[in-house]
Amino acid sequence: MAQQSIEHIVLYSFHEHEALSTAVQYIKNLATTAKRNGEPYIRSVKCGTTRPAENVRSLGFNLASILVFESDEDRRYFVKEEPSSPGVGGIHQRQIVQGYSGLGLR
Repeated sequence: MAQQSIEHIVLYSFHEHEALSTAVQYIKNLATTAKRNGEPYIRSVKCGTTRPAENVRSLGFNLASILVFESDEDRRYFVKEEPSSPGVGGIHQRQIVQGYSGLGLR
């Protein structure tokens, strides 16, 4: 059976609009800037502000990102070892992180 990709979902809470804008640009660039052994290893990146009517927005989370990795090993590298990963870490107030492998449901 072919290995399924791993999706890494993060919700962020920012209090300053400037920090939010910086984070959006940073996250969107990860697909090309994050490298492992000299090669990009993030398959795709999606990032955007949460919608005002959603529950996560009422809890203070105003930015969401989804990063897709080929393997759980790549995701673990990003979380624990990626030198550029802390780039957002210093400017957000809170975050929730969840990883999962696709189930192939449509």
